[in-house]
Amino acid sequence: IENWDAMTAIIRQNPEKKLTLTISRNGQNLSIDIIPRQAFGQTEPYGEIGVQREISLKRLGFVDSIKTAGRQVWYLNVATVRVLTGKEKADFMGPVGLVSEVGQATQKGAGWFLQIIAAVSGSLAFFNLIPIPLPLLDGGWIMILIIEKILRREFSQNQKAIAQMIGLAAVLV
Repeated sequence: IENWDAMTAIIRQNPEKKLTLTISRNGQNLSIDIIPRQAFGQTEPYGEIGVQREISLKRLGFVDSIKTAGRQVWYLNVATVRVLTGKEKADFMGPVGLVSEVGQATQKGAGWFLQIIAAVSGSLAFFNLIPIPLPLLDGGWIMILIIEKILRREFSQNQKAIAQMIGLAAVLV
């Protein structure tokens, strides 16, 4: 194996299996037996050994920081749409997984913590604005307003309450 991606692919494909990792450093080889653990929160086999490649952080100015953050939120939302449309496999985590990720981010420093908080906030904003008929979400209310404009009449309070109950039931299911 010559690169990081090839190594991580083998580790991910072999949870709970003994692997021998040979490291070449300064002309000398060192062999280590490892057993990748099953990654927490993954329903399919996914091995991990608790190492990551070195990541260098680059300080950005205010404007570049805003651009980079916007790009990250955009990529996250594009990935979400790809999952919702079936173009990519879903790899969602629940509240426990999210707490674990936030905990890991806090150990890496304030920048990582703020990045994951921004990602969660951006995801919630995106889901809140999806124009699906769930009146609990802003996107659902926007859709109802559009339908009212098309029909040129306002729904009664009773109809809106029923729509909200249906939306709540859909969210809870």
